[in-house]
Amino acid sequence: MQEPKAEPASRDARDGWEELRITARDGGQIQAFWRAGGKTPFLLAHGRAFDAESFRQFGDLAHEAGHGVLRINFRGYHASTAGSAGPDARDDDVLAAASWLRQHTGHPTIALGASMGGGAVFRAATREPDLFGRLIGWSPVPIPAELVPALTMPKLVVWSADEAMAPALQTYAHELPEPKTLHVFTGNAHAQNLWSGPHQSALTQLVLAFAADDPTGR
Repeated sequence: MQEPKAEPASRDARDGWEELRITARDGGQIQAFWRAGGKTPFLLAHGRAFDAESFRQFGDLAHEAGHGVLRINFRGYHASTAGSAGPDARDDDVLAAASWLRQHTGHPTIALGASMGGGAVFRAATREPDLFGRLIGWSPVPIPAELVPALTMPKLVVWSADEAMAPALQTYAHELPEPKTLHVFTGNAHAQNLWSGPHQSALTQLVLAFAADDPTGR
């Protein structure tokens, strides 16, 4: 895999997030926001109706727990642009960000994707599994069944019992190979709306406990 290039874009002194541009293998330019930490880094990949900003508050909590955190905007969102592979090559964006994290921290990432971002994260992990120590999906869009067996790293998948995607997620989650942790919350919130609702504290604790069980960056 071609090593991604990253150039600093700006730094907001108020909150410590450094803005970067990471170049994907197809030439796409990915806008990202980084906070360094000593533990295994998180890569946060948003859903279709969201963006990197929607992960800021969760990213701050993960950083307070000691983790490095990289939030990305997918191609076509804000300052992120597509390369030769086109606007739907979001797994290329994830791979570029995960490779940058591996170079920058020395550790495979804990990649968390919501809905569309979950599909991109899980698909990317089938292509370059060594870049991913753990995968987390918040109502992740399922990837093709023939790719699922490649996801041998630990996985956490959560969704709401009454959300529209619940039946598909139930089937998909149970087809995922071990090791995996599955959790279904009450209600109908989807993806990042699940975190912004009444289950925010429980979901945060669940994710950070799953991350803390990873010995690679401790």
